[in-house]
Amino acid sequence: SAAARVMPTLHAARSDPARDLRLALLHDAAGLDRGEVARRVGVGRTCVFDAIRRHAARLASDPAYDELVSRVLRTAVRRTLPAPSEAIDLPMRVARGAEEPLVVPAMS
Repeated sequence: SAAARVMPTLHAARSDPARDLRLALLHDAAGLDRGEVARRVGVGRTCVFDAIRRHAARLASDPAYDELVSRVLRTAVRRTLPAPSEAIDLPMRVARGAEEPLVVPAMS
């Protein structure tokens, strides 16, 4: 139907990349389920679902966004954890289902 063809465009037009990133990281990196993300941020579960899908699509198609997300995660880890004495591997996959873990280098 015509409404079905227009709806994805409306969702994309209403999306906020910063909010999509926030919602997706709460789900993917912090491990919250969609309902908990929705409650904490004050949005609907559909909004969270759509944001996670947009975030995943952007990770897969935009290397600059992929690098930005990696930097955000590294910065968050550095600010919240004590500096490691040697490099550590974090069990989160950042982009495109990568098999390599996020590596936080040791601080000298």
